[in-house]
Amino acid sequence: MVPDEQAPELTAEQARLLHCYACGNDDAYELREIEEPVTVGQNTAIVRIHAAVCRFCGERLLDLPNRARLEEVRSRLERGEVAGFEPVGLTYRVP
Repeated sequence: MVPDEQAPELTAEQARLLHCYACGNDDAYELREIEEPVTVGQNTAIVRIHAAVCRFCGERLLDLPNRARLEEVRSRLERGEVAGFEPVGLTYRVP
């Protein structure tokens, strides 16, 4: 079963029935909340989204609303619009 590209969100039932093309297992996916990093230049935003994750190999599938959310965050980082983003820490480069 392939999820409908026009469907607003992937359901748990749809995810469960998917075949994983990365590892070949059937009935492989389950919905999970994951953290997806979005990096633009030296800036990174960590976004919590729901994704179908293969129970066997970890392959992830994102539905359209979550892809759109990641693209929105990427656009905001490109424009430097980080109001509302929560600072998490600092990154250091060691020579």
